Amino acid sequence: MSDPKPEFFEAGRTYTDGNGFRAPELTAFFHAEHITRHPERGHLRAIGWARSGATGATWHGNFLDEGDFAGWTELEEPLLGAAPAVVRPRRTDEERRHWLLSVIRSERGQWTVGRVKRLYGRYCEGHVLRSTIRRELAALCAAGELEMHHESDRRYYTLAAGGGR
Repeated sequence: MSDPKPEFFEAGRTYTDGNGFRAPELTAFFHAEHITRHPERGHLRAIGWARSGATGATWHGNFLDEGDFAGWTELEEPLLGAAPAVVRPRRTDEERRHWLLSVIRSERGQWTVGRVKRLYGRYCEGHVLRSTIRRELAALCAAGELEMHHESDRRYYTLAAGGGR
């Protein structure tokens, strides 16, 4: 007995509207990330990523509703990672400053706004403005945790004496 044909998109799966005989640029792909119901109308909505089959085509956000499912075929292997993305909650400003100080204590060295920005980018802090990072470093300096150093074209911070606790 074969599995029944699904009646709608399923999260974590990639679909195509092509049948293999169309030009790649006319073929569309849709990767479903999330399935939900419209809050007012109650119909199913698949939210995900779409792109054409053209060489160099990029993914863009898209959604398809229940009436759009006809004509789409599931691919054997998803084109995007099947595992759902892990979204970590952003730290509050205070939590982020505390975490930054712990990293500075463990790694030591000279800390510029650029170095902190790269650190935040690596550890899923999202986009943090350089002005915010400057304020955070200045706050840690005012609290006596860091020492500010000025050179002619460069400002950086180091752990203050006794700040390594």
